[in-house]
Amino acid sequence: MGLDRLGVDASKGLDVSLESEGLGISPDLVCTDSDLDIVSILEMTSSEVLGGVSIFVGRPRSNGAGSQTLGLFYDVYEEGLRAWLSAAVTKLTALYGAPLKCIVAQRTGMVPLGEPAVIVATAAPRRAEAIRSCADLVEGLKYQSPIFKAECLENGDRIWVVAGGQLNDA
Repeated sequence: MGLDRLGVDASKGLDVSLESEGLGISPDLVCTDSDLDIVSILEMTSSEVLGGVSIFVGRPRSNGAGSQTLGLFYDVYEEGLRAWLSAAVTKLTALYGAPLKCIVAQRTGMVPLGEPAVIVATAAPRRAEAIRSCADLVEGLKYQSPIFKAECLENGDRIWVVAGGQLNDA
């Protein structure tokens, strides 16, 4: 699955007012150059009516090719990401017919191998909606959102990466 089938397009700069639509949904975005704390993210999903919680943690890994990878450098167009997340959560709520609470925490700057670079947490009334919406958000973040990353190599090279491939050195 993925958000492409939902028609979410971050390039249109969507400004979705979730409260005015009465959908009972809540997206939160945290962009930081500090370490991500999974316990704090989990606490942000707390609700008496949302019993299912799903969490994804993405960490940089070595690609095993040529020069040693030190980590990934992340840059985020935060305003665009916030608009994308609002639109995505609105569409997912309609798709699954359930209120959702979604949190995306994204590290910026250099993230060493093995350290959390992104945490996505979703909460829904039941586990199925929480798991599916989390998976859809993760796929959308990878392929559609304005998050940019470069592989930082031991030899000093920085190679910008796109989903499914690499771009030229920066």
